[in-house]
Order: sequence, then C-alpha cells, then structure tokens
Amino acid sequence: HLLKDEKDLMRSSFNKNPIGTGSYKIEGFKVGQDIKLKAFDDFFEGRPKIDEIHYKFLPDPTTSFLMLKQKKLDLAGLTPLQIDRQINNDFKKNYKIIEQPAFAYTYLGFNLKNEKFKNPKIREALSIAINRQELVDILFFGHGQVCNGPFLPGSFAYNETFTPIVQDTKKAIQLLKEAGYDKNNPFSFDIVTNTGNETRINAAQILQYQLEKIGVKMGIRVMEWQAFLNTIVHPR
Repeated sequence: HLLKDEKDLMRSSFNKNPIGTGSYKIEGFKVGQDIKLKAFDDFFEGRPKIDEIHYKFLPDPTTSFLMLKQKKLDLAGLTPLQIDRQINNDFKKNYKIIEQPAFAYTYLGFNLKNEKFKNPKIREALSIAINRQELVDILFFGHGQVCNGPFLPGSFAYNETFTPIVQDTKKAIQLLKEAGYDKNNPFSFDIVTNTGNETRINAAQILQYQLEKIGVKMGIRVMEWQAFLNTIVHPR
C-alpha cells in the first residue's frame, strides 16, 4: 500500500489535481464540502453545453430535500418516502422526476466461519423464511425490486432463468428441525448493521419479525459506520 489510509489519499496532490481525458476539469476542491467542474474546451467530442457543474456535499437527504423545495438545487435524489408521500404538484412542475433502478443493492451476508452457518440447511431455512417483496413494499413503498442473486436485473450478468426464492415457512421449520433446532432448542444469531441508515435498521427489524415465525431468535446490533468497518467488515 502506497497510501496508508483515506486521509493520506485525500492529502495526495494527484487525487486533488487529477489529469484525465474527460469533458470536464476540476476547478475547485474542498474535502467533504464542494467540487467544482468546468467545461473542458478541447474535449475531443466537443465542449459540453453546461459550463460548470458544482457538487455540494449535504449532511443528509432531508437537507437536500429542503433545498430542492426551495429551488436551490438543479439536481438531487429523492428517497422512496419523499417521492411517495412528500411532494406536491408544484414540486412536479419545477422538476422532471426520473425513476429508474439504482445500480446498488442491499444484502444480508452470512459469516461462514461461524459454525452455526456452515450447515447449508440452516442457510436455506433462513433464506426461504424471508419475504423479500414485503421488505421492498414496506421499506421502499414499492419503489424497488427484489434482486435474485448478486447480479442486478437489467445488467449483462443477470440470469433471467434463475428461479426466484419464494417464502416457505413450513419447509424452513422442517429444515431447522433436520438441523437439530426446534421450539425447545431455537436457532439464534445476531445481525450487525450500521447507524445513519434507517432503512437497514428497519430492514433488520422486519427480518427479526419474519424469522420469529419459524422460531428463530435474531438479535440486532447497530454500530457506528467506522466501527462497523473496522470490527466487522475489514477483518473478514
């Protein structure tokens, strides 16, 4: 590693003054605050029509939403709650709203070094106990899509022939029984996620409720993002 950490990365002059072949060049750079891009006159496909693009770093979606409503932003994202419940006709007149799938997904990852999860029957039982569509409907007000596997629908790698996993609580209970778990000896584990993301915390609570139906006791641990990375993600 040439750079020890993220702070070193941001101190590097190469990262603050990048040289590329894009249609814009960096005009100004303040870490965690602003990035200003200016149209590159000699761009090989012709100078862009927009002279300057100004990225502002805002602390949370609520702040950007308020600035959107005050017409202080040209472009921003909306949360499912905002688009479903918090915009009116005036807002729709001021902005063109484009809704399309994000190039991102959220998943629950099993720690396969943990003896509890080495049995594939356990993993299958947990998987088929979950109602994924219910998660999409509750967390995203239906503005989302169940992702079957690690490749996004619409991407070149997505397998259209893959059979979606369907909730089957009876089979899940049977698989747990075969693995040695029942009401008298319930399967239990903790799920860890990060603060600052209400969607993930709410998802964990829904999973907790769904898994309870097959007799699984799921605890929820919430950690600050950097601590989550340092103690859970990076070591594994």
